[in-house]
Amino acid sequence: MSNFKGFKPESDIFIIPERVDFRLSINVLTAYVQEILKISPMENACFVFCKRNSNKLKIVQWDFNGFWLHYKRLESGKFHWPSPDSAYLPITKDQYDWLMNQLERWVQAGVCNQGHLDQKALKLPNLVGFKGFFVSPDMV
Repeated sequence: MSNFKGFKPESDIFIIPERVDFRLSINVLTAYVQEILKISPMENACFVFCKRNSNKLKIVQWDFNGFWLHYKRLESGKFHWPSPDSAYLPITKDQYDWLMNQLERWVQAGVCNQGHLDQKALKLPNLVGFKGFFVSPDMV
């Protein structure tokens, strides 16, 4: 049984293994999901992003008329985060609870690699978010 009492998604859950700069806005994160992962951010799904030092999470979720941005900061410890070998990883609700409880077993519980992308395309710091679209720095 989970000790986690916070946000519990009722939809599909996708982990984005590439750690991100948490200064990125909701517009940039949703553009990343749409343009790089080729998934509509308005799907009935949650997209979980992790900060570089693995102590904070952002979860982007579409509601019927806008996006929710959920944020979690650990007071101590780190989230056990998978290596960025794929673009995104679908996880179960149990694995989500294990992640939120800082249990390492969620990574070992048979998470399958779904989206495979060129790693160069995953480097968010090289992209600039502008009104929900990605623009390469040489285009700005």
